[in-house]
Amino acid sequence: MKKEYISLVFALLVVSSGLTAALVFNGVQKLNDDVGGSVVATVEKGEPIFTATMEYVSHYSTSNDRVEFSLDLGVLPSPSHTEFVLNLRNRTLPKRHNAAWIEITGLSSPLSMAASSDSGERVFRVGTGNFVIRLFTDERNITFNLTIPDDPSLTNGAVIMMDFTIRAYIDSGIGESVGLWRFSEGLGTVAHDSSGNGLHGEIVDASWATGISGKGLQFDGSGMMNVGNDPMLTPSDAMTLEAWLYPTADGGTPGTITNGFYGYAEYDPARGANNVIVPVNGDIYAIVYSGPGADGFVRTVRIDGDGTIPTTGIDVLEFDTSQCRYPDVVHVSDDIYAIVYSGAGNDGYIATVEIDDNGAITDAVVDRYEYNTAQGTYPCIKHVAGDIYAVAYTGPGSDGFVATFEISASGVITTPFVDQFEYNPSQGVMPKLIELSNNYFAIVYRGPGNDGFLSTVRISDLGNIQTPVIDNYEFETSQCTFPWVSRIGGDIYSIAYAGPGTDGFLATVEIDQTGDIVPAVIDRFEFDTVYGNYPQTVHVAGSIHAISYTGNGNDGHLATVEISSDGSITDTIIDSYEFDTSNGVYPRIRSIDDEVYAVLYTGPGNDGFLGTINITGDVGIFKGGSFGLAPNTTEVTATINMQTFTAGLAPGWNHVVLTFNSSAAADQARLYVNGSEAATMTIAGTLDQDLLPFIAGKGMIGYVDEVRIYNRVLDASEISDRYDELA
Repeated sequence: MKKEYISLVFALLVVSSGLTAALVFNGVQKLNDDVGGSVVATVEKGEPIFTATMEYVSHYSTSNDRVEFSLDLGVLPSPSHTEFVLNLRNRTLPKRHNAAWIEITGLSSPLSMAASSDSGERVFRVGTGNFVIRLFTDERNITFNLTIPDDPSLTNGAVIMMDFTIRAYIDSGIGESVGLWRFSEGLGTVAHDSSGNGLHGEIVDASWATGISGKGLQFDGSGMMNVGNDPMLTPSDAMTLEAWLYPTADGGTPGTITNGFYGYAEYDPARGANNVIVPVNGDIYAIVYSGPGADGFVRTVRIDGDGTIPTTGIDVLEFDTSQCRYPDVVHVSDDIYAIVYSGAGNDGYIATVEIDDNGAITDAVVDRYEYNTAQGTYPCIKHVAGDIYAVAYTGPGSDGFVATFEISASGVITTPFVDQFEYNPSQGVMPKLIELSNNYFAIVYRGPGNDGFLSTVRISDLGNIQTPVIDNYEFETSQCTFPWVSRIGGDIYSIAYAGPGTDGFLATVEIDQTGDIVPAVIDRFEFDTVYGNYPQTVHVAGSIHAISYTGNGNDGHLATVEISSDGSITDTIIDSYEFDTSNGVYPRIRSIDDEVYAVLYTGPGNDGFLGTINITGDVGIFKGGSFGLAPNTTEVTATINMQTFTAGLAPGWNHVVLTFNSSAAADQARLYVNGSEAATMTIAGTLDQDLLPFIAGKGMIGYVDEVRIYNRVLDASEISDRYDELA
């Protein structure tokens, strides 16, 4: 980055009390001129004693745009002090120049310094010597104030001698910033974005403190700056993340489970089995389950973002009075939800219900259809396109079937089904369906010999199922029960299941977007060597995933593991927690809010229980799993697309820069510490585009300053210059 500056020099001696003299300098000041001087002035109450102005023409501009600096050593508002104001007015200069700071050196008399813009005033320090005062803003007007403190010895006619040099800087690199947070405000709960893009951050539970330059933010492990999500914050092909970091203690560890439920409720004291949960609106959720008499129930509850669960539910509907086992649910449109389940005679049913935004449930089923009159167990439903939905289920002879249905926005089910295909004519039990890409789906299930299988199919927007299957793969040759499939990233998927000995297993596989399966397990990890039934996984943060499952003694368990975006699994559990020591069958976990998760399960007495728990997610400075920096006292961990690499840190402040260049042949990710390259990582592809917010300081203990995101890659010399500027 090139740093431009202007120096203003003042030499003025007023020899007669009560008289005012003024020096005015106008003209174009050449860059890099060094000038020093002094002001000796007689102050008189109510009289201006010094004025100097200067104009500057930017050499970056082709339209002769100007910035005007004016220095007014102004009126004496009381006998005991005087004040002068330096104004920076950006009239027509491009936004990328809309940033400046003032440096004062060799000040012989004590001054207090403040800066203000259209956004408000910020006070910095009082003293003598050398000052740097910074104010980077997207506002048009910036004012810098220097005030002589109250001194009883100062009276009208007193002579003040001040030796100083004032420089006004313009940051010529600001226009390359997607976001720029200087933390120069010093107070309040907003960190202004000085890039001109208006991506201001909300400061939560953080303290203002001395930064590497002016003010910064201090975190105690609980606060953060939340900028929110914006497409500009996730450049696709190239980016740079820069920050000054000073960790004073090790902060949070992603994947740490806080023992004990935040909220807890017995949502059905008679029976609550095979639970699934779906969001309705805000903090309103619907639970679909097999309730008293094994009938089908849907119940709405409120779960606050902090995990609080009110003791009473909102509404309940018994949507099937005969039987409901292993239901699944999907949101159709507005207030309409579709529920698939094994009903009377273990036949396959689909029903639609209406739930408004407040959780009120219409007292009758909208529509119902018995799509398989022989057998329809373990159904799983996914949206395909428009009004078309696909259901994978175990049909007659325990074979594997997939069928498509048309469900209107009002909940009307067109009969019969659109299409049906027997994807495995030998066995297809407990299937789970996941979308690979538009029209392409994978089914994970227990197949012949009770082994674990994958099959892929294509379903058109009209619901037509292409035959035969695209691909098949046997990922477990010994035993597989209740498999659960999740996308890790790109073409990588994880499968959690109860394997040999009903132990808990986790495997990763590769399936491309058109259904071709790489016929080899990437990695496999036995996460519970005693018992691990009914597992489900949920993404926590970065490469961290949580598994809910029924463990030894049918108790309820949680565990966190690390799965890299290439499918490799770290062979150790990060953390684990037994959330119910009596009974925790068929647990289902869902993210509610940042680090807050809801767990539904069948508890003691086969009743339905709901609890909320905290799992530590990303820490440091990050944009979801796309990119981030997580420092502790000895090293910093950088993340690109959920893959990580580390570098050491020195005590105190560290300048840390992460770059990513998708067009590079190797070492696409580079990590710099204090001006030098410290680590590299080869990772193919572009940056993951997610909807998660950009966060700074979360889980950290220490200080953060000068955070910036660029939409290009800074080279090594630029990074070195950036470090030298503030080191």
